[in-house]
Amino acid sequence: MTIFTGEIGGADGPILDVTLMVTIPRQQALLRNQMGVPAPVPARLLVDTGASHSSIDQRFVTLLDLRPVGQVQIHTPSTGPLPAVADEYDIAIRIQGANGHTHLIPIAPVFGCDHAGQGIDGLFGRDLLGQGLLVYNGSDNRYALTF
Repeated sequence: MTIFTGEIGGADGPILDVTLMVTIPRQQALLRNQMGVPAPVPARLLVDTGASHSSIDQRFVTLLDLRPVGQVQIHTPSTGPLPAVADEYDIAIRIQGANGHTHLIPIAPVFGCDHAGQGIDGLFGRDLLGQGLLVYNGSDNRYALTF
């Protein structure tokens, strides 16, 4: 069991420092075809229990040269009663803890969207939170996420 802790932090909320990368199957396919594997990239994901799906900023789709694996319907305050359709991508996510521990999610379905101006690189939603245990301790301004 790996535990990640952090401050909830003012307006930002609970932030996970992660590394985004292509999945191992995608790495293997790229290498088989003698193509370069995109370098892993650091990202700041907001832990969001209000998000049913996890997302990453569209710039990571470009940086990691991701290809859609499907589409997902999303509801946001701006979509109104009708859902928007977004491309879905498979990525790997490595979570880094302050204590040096890491946890790898080898295949995480995410959709690309615009998080510019929000101070975050994406959302760590309930689809991924469902793999662990989240404790949100508002009185101590701390959170803990265990896998």
